[in-house]
Amino acid sequence: MLSEKFFDTGEVILEYGEGPDNGPPLVFVVGAPNRFQSYCLKLINILSQRWRIYAINHRGTGKSGRIPGKYRMIDFTNDIVKFIEQLDEPTVLFGHSFGGSLCITAASRLGEKVMGVVAGDPLVSNEGMVNWVGSDWFQSFFDLLISFKNKDTPGLDVARTLGDGEITPYTLEKVKTLGYHDKEFYESLRDTDELLDGVDLCADLAVLRCPVMLIQADKVGMGQALSDDDVEYAKSVMPFLVHVFAEGLDHGLGIETWEAPPKLMSSIMQFLEYLRP
Repeated sequence: MLSEKFFDTGEVILEYGEGPDNGPPLVFVVGAPNRFQSYCLKLINILSQRWRIYAINHRGTGKSGRIPGKYRMIDFTNDIVKFIEQLDEPTVLFGHSFGGSLCITAASRLGEKVMGVVAGDPLVSNEGMVNWVGSDWFQSFFDLLISFKNKDTPGLDVARTLGDGEITPYTLEKVKTLGYHDKEFYESLRDTDELLDGVDLCADLAVLRCPVMLIQADKVGMGQALSDDDVEYAKSVMPFLVHVFAEGLDHGLGIETWEAPPKLMSSIMQFLEYLRP
């Protein structure tokens, strides 16, 4: 279980979770729109056995501060950089989806402060981010979230929509989490021109020299964010890349719904053990 704490970046107060001191630091970068209290819990609990986990709730989410007009990737990245700079030793960055993309942008700016990155089906190019967020599915999703924050759509209706017509414990918790977040956070995520201002994902990927594991989803369910072309580009610019193809798993990789498939977990744990000092 992670203890809730707060960190002042100098611009915003971030809520974060901290686990027991069971090893080197590992900063878990939450995917959007989520909060660490209910995101990838099974995975975090497993990692906590060998690492000291820190998990950040981004500005505009959970109990973190609100900064109107500053919900760009560069803003989220700078928050992560400030957080890691105050840690006493090099850390591992671990993120899924949007969190995986932020791991890459932060690691590219932190140099030797990062000893490795695990990124689960991240978007690694601006073009890919525009296409992914601009899809009909995601635009409808953000419409739903904004409608919920405007109190136009009741929470139970949101839970039912997220559950494909059924209300489940998972979708109820999801609605609770969504209620914590700033509406402008959602609006900024759907506006990729604003979101990507000041960030070049391909250029950031090319800067990385630490060991990186890229986990690629399969083309099932809600599909994959990390395309075959993305993987080939990463291989061409990164000297230390481990590529894992998660056969049969869509973008969620099973970890978002608190299930960590044994084969995928084995690959992650072996890579992390390599990184341990």
